[in-house]
Amino acid sequence: MNKYIARRLLQAVPTVLLATFFIFMMVNAVRGDALDIYFGLSEDRTPEAEAALQARLGIDQPLPIQYLSWLARAATGDLGTSWRYNKPVLDLILERLLLSVELSLVASVISIFFSSLLGVFLATRQNSKIDQVIRFISLIFISAPLYWVALAIIVFLSTNFRWIPPIRYVSITQDFWTHLQIIAIPATLWGFLSIPSFSRFVRNSVLDILNQDYVRTAKAKGLSTRRILFVHVLKNASGPLITVIGLSLAGAAGGTLLMEVVFSLPGMGRLLLSAIYQRDIPMILGISVFISTFFVIVNLVIDLCYAWLDPRIHYS
Repeated sequence: MNKYIARRLLQAVPTVLLATFFIFMMVNAVRGDALDIYFGLSEDRTPEAEAALQARLGIDQPLPIQYLSWLARAATGDLGTSWRYNKPVLDLILERLLLSVELSLVASVISIFFSSLLGVFLATRQNSKIDQVIRFISLIFISAPLYWVALAIIVFLSTNFRWIPPIRYVSITQDFWTHLQIIAIPATLWGFLSIPSFSRFVRNSVLDILNQDYVRTAKAKGLSTRRILFVHVLKNASGPLITVIGLSLAGAAGGTLLMEVVFSLPGMGRLLLSAIYQRDIPMILGISVFISTFFVIVNLVIDLCYAWLDPRIHYS
């Protein structure tokens, strides 16, 4: 097992490198550069000033050299300096990280808990009227754009309950209850919007297990439905449930970007979107390292949980 973990961690290194390399190349393929960010339409933009700025930022070198220079600094923990904020990228990310983690965790807990319950409930009532109605409603929510649903909910709450997203963000250390009110709506919204897709996955997985021979044998022996469900089915459905947890964590990491933008929350998602608009390449690369590393760690933990839950799975 230790060798497997070490090998997976080593395999994660080229994954993160490829992700940052392709992002670096795609960002540089877009028209405009750091000179536009610094100078804009200023009259101080002269060829001499441009050359001095390019030399200071290291963008006067070919793109491969620029990337390798950034990579060498990143290996020592230096993710560079933001072109827009003129502050270390790592410091800016850590300032926004806590809020994004809060949103992701709350949304994931809501999504995992309710999607598991709903998936099992629908599996035990296959093709019933309630199963068909809920699956139809789920399909509508899966198809609806997330940002449209978020904006619609804001309009509904503001017109019916006189509630609008707070303009000023309050951290958890400043005022716990105000902070809780700020993150409650976006985290809950993302968590419930994730339930339809994940509950369908749980439903199909539980249905596969309910059709196994050992479940039919348990029914033939006269075991109660509750005992069959909790002792035999859910135990063997733990693998798919672990998959739902992994998907929920990964989905929450992406969903927080839209939630932070729609609800004006100063998290990593909003920071990334701002960096893309401003073509702040050091910031984009720094955030991509965090996101890529997060996905690699989630995948590794999910694989290890499979082996822990199912002794038949061996990693060598």
